[in-house]
Amino acid sequence: RWPEMSGGERRKRERDRKAEEEADAVQSLETRLEGYPTELLAFLKGVFLIDPETRSTPEQALASPYLSSGGHCGVSNGGAHGDRNGAAGHSAERNGAAGH
Repeated sequence: RWPEMSGGERRKRERDRKAEEEADAVQSLETRLEGYPTELLAFLKGVFLIDPETRSTPEQALASPYLSSGGHCGVSNGGAHGDRNGAAGHSAERNGAAGH
């Protein structure tokens, strides 16, 4: 017979088991984004990197082929009026703070 576990040990073992199950259920970006443009996958891989030395800079991300292609949600990298509503970069104006 196994030695008895304390309540804390039992909870820890259950948490570990659940964490292992969740880790097994994680899918790669390639799997999750199958059928999406390869430019999107490259963009996301660049911005999701944890290491800031290898992660895309904001400038690199904005210059990505995915954003500059216009093939996503109607947003282009066309400057301050690049989004579908022409409101990119104008949050102060949208909030009524323009010119203040």
